[in-house]
Amino acid sequence: NKDSDFIFDFFNPPEGTSLRTPGAHFALASRETFPALVGNGISLVAGFIDPCGMSAPHIHPRASEFLYFVNGTFRAGLFKKTELEKLAIFAPGQAALFPMGSIHWQANLGCDPVMFIAGVNNEDDGVSTEPKSFKVDDDILLRASLGGVEIETIQESLLHVPEDDLMGLQSCKERCGLIEKKKTTNTL
Repeated sequence: NKDSDFIFDFFNPPEGTSLRTPGAHFALASRETFPALVGNGISLVAGFIDPCGMSAPHIHPRASEFLYFVNGTFRAGLFKKTELEKLAIFAPGQAALFPMGSIHWQANLGCDPVMFIAGVNNEDDGVSTEPKSFKVDDDILLRASLGGVEIETIQESLLHVPEDDLMGLQSCKERCGLIEKKKTTNTL
């Protein structure tokens, strides 16, 4: 093994190790993208969220996530079962734990790009950002991986992502000059 086999550069990740979504991008060191992790039971993600952007609701069916907020101000939330269990504002240097199988998200409330680092306790956490993929053909397997949570419960949880988070991002974009403010009209 070469020394370079044990170095992963999150700012310049190898091709095929990053994911871009609207408003965010992620560099992932997992068993597939960083072979040094094989047999160590861990993987790491660096998330970069644009001003007023969001890491879409997602789930890790095979791992818990410990997320450290590097800079900026984040709003993060998580669902367990059908209830919004936690919703909080995080500052730099703070961290959050998202238990295995919880649906969670993070939003950047500021006008500058922000970064977080997330460690998960599996070399392949099975992350999914597609609500449709939260349901698989083998419901028994999925329920077991989520600690017995019913499939309907997962689907129901997705319906409860707070509207004010989406509205908050809209007002953030207006405040930061990323979009034009909506004009209000007065009628008599």
